[in-house]
Amino acid sequence: MISKFVARQWRGLSAAIVAALGFWAVIGQPAYARIIGPPQILVTHDLGGPVEERMRRIERMRARGEAVAIPYGRCISACTLYLGLPDTCVGPSAEFGFHGPSAGTAGLGLPPDEFYRISGAMAQFYPAPVREWFLTTARYTKLTYLRVSGAQLIELGVKQCV
Repeated sequence: MISKFVARQWRGLSAAIVAALGFWAVIGQPAYARIIGPPQILVTHDLGGPVEERMRRIERMRARGEAVAIPYGRCISACTLYLGLPDTCVGPSAEFGFHGPSAGTAGLGLPPDEFYRISGAMAQFYPAPVREWFLTTARYTKLTYLRVSGAQLIELGVKQCV
């Protein structure tokens, strides 16, 4: 009789110890976690949007010291401007789509002075090697986009996500 009582108590105590250890494992670990570098926003599927609106957003992110990680997935159009944040990183398998500015979503042409003003402003958001390529090639692409892999951007000097 006593042995059954002890066995039940032991099982109860064992369950309590396991529960406490599990609780510590979940709750206790964050005390030891450290964030190294700036906070990163994960981007995996971003098809862009109004370029001037995105430029304003990125400037606010820059002021707050935020960075973006694009380890995989798609980053098209205005999304590519994230590459200009100092600590943004990309993964080799990520796909990027570059094109020049247009009027609205129909890809309509802009007057030349507006086209050069906006595409020049966009270029300032890119790291130097990407900027050169954008100004000489990608900004003249309309109605579609030029596909570039994360691996190609890494070769151009964009930071690789680890």
